[in-house]
Amino acid sequence: MLTSALTLLEVPLVPYRAGNRQLAEQYEALLQLRAAAQLRAASGAKMPDALQLVAALGAVERAAKLIARTVKTTGMVGRSLAQ
Repeated sequence: MLTSALTLLEVPLVPYRAGNRQLAEQYEALLQLRAAAQLRAASGAKMPDALQLVAALGAVERAAKLIARTVKTTGMVGRSLAQ
């Protein structure tokens, strides 16, 4: 079965809108397991390593989005965030 990333992103949307954060987080956990299994199949990594890598990639993605929003809303293009 093939599906797009956009479709998968829509899965937890309904529970979030309904205020059911617990169900949304369960969906997200299942999607992380799927990503870990795909990573393991492609790379031969052990499952604990694949889970850690998926979690780390998710954290990097969230950080990148936060930085992009900060740059967009503050106009901090070309300046250090440490300044």
